[in-house]
Amino acid sequence: MPVDTVGNASSSGNAFNGNVAAFRVVASAAGALTSVGINILTANAGHARTAIYTDVAGSAGTLLAESSSTLLVDNSWNDLPVTGVTIVASTAYWLAYQIDTVNTVVFFQSAGATDSFVTQAYLAFPSAPSWSTTSFGPTNLRMTYTTPPALPTIGLPSSNVVPVLTVVQW
Repeated sequence: MPVDTVGNASSSGNAFNGNVAAFRVVASAAGALTSVGINILTANAGHARTAIYTDVAGSAGTLLAESSSTLLVDNSWNDLPVTGVTIVASTAYWLAYQIDTVNTVVFFQSAGATDSFVTQAYLAFPSAPSWSTTSFGPTNLRMTYTTPPALPTIGLPSSNVVPVLTVVQW
């Protein structure tokens, strides 16, 4: 099951309460999305929602799917079910999250990426917001998806003779 991650756990700090924050990730394989996760240090009884957006010329685009609100678990990856999206290999997506409490502490990369955000209360994700951007270390997020099963291969007999079926009509 492929897992593509943005950010890392090199630092920690309070989550973007009152905002939807999104960070860019490129899919390493193709498959069906199963979850978008957020790496939480201290939940403080907080809830989160996660989502996935399209990429439009290097910026977050439109909403593809989102999770329901979920109670967070301390010091753990919190993988929230997000389904109904077919992931295309080598395609960029934006993983987004929102938190309902100011005391939730997330892991993030201490430097390095442009993120997109929208100021809003803790509600369903906006479908096509007017994103603002800032340069901030990305929150440690990941998407998990299943890959399609490999098609069976049919080998030839070792003698390289191809069987022939003859149909006789009665």
